Amino acid sequence: MAVKKQISGITLIEMLLAVAIFSVITAAVYTVFRSGTKTYNATRENLKLQENLEKIVDTMVSDLQQCRCLLYAGPSEVSFWDFRGQKIVYSVSDNILCRNGLSILEKGLSLSHIQFSYFSRGNPVENYDGDLNKKQIGDITLIEFIISITDGSQSMEISSAVNIKRLS
Repeated sequence: MAVKKQISGITLIEMLLAVAIFSVITAAVYTVFRSGTKTYNATRENLKLQENLEKIVDTMVSDLQQCRCLLYAGPSEVSFWDFRGQKIVYSVSDNILCRNGLSILEKGLSLSHIQFSYFSRGNPVENYDGDLNKKQIGDITLIEFIISITDGSQSMEISSAVNIKRLS
């Protein structure tokens, strides 16, 4: 008696079903990976912007803490002599924040907004548009500022306040 060999294998339908299942799984994995990559990149850019903003604020706070004599107090500019006798000027030119005429913003960043506010013994100093007289400037005991920078796709804002020390 002759024994027939049975040939086993997969049919075309089974192969198409396996490819379809594999494609769905691959698409799902790719979607999750792509979403994670976008989130990582956005977080990294946000962190870079935040670090730059904190560096700017740290520089400004450090300088303002050394203020011994205010020279000019405007809504977007302030100038003063520090304890070392150096004149420091913070100003805005073409959406670039400058310290003594040099940009303190990293390449690719621009200033969205800056606002200085001035206080004397806890009370806001009125009309601080640069027309303050020497007595008003001399009475300022606190400078508060709000600064906002952008990289073109997102912006970030931070505020800080600095007590002004006077030489006795």
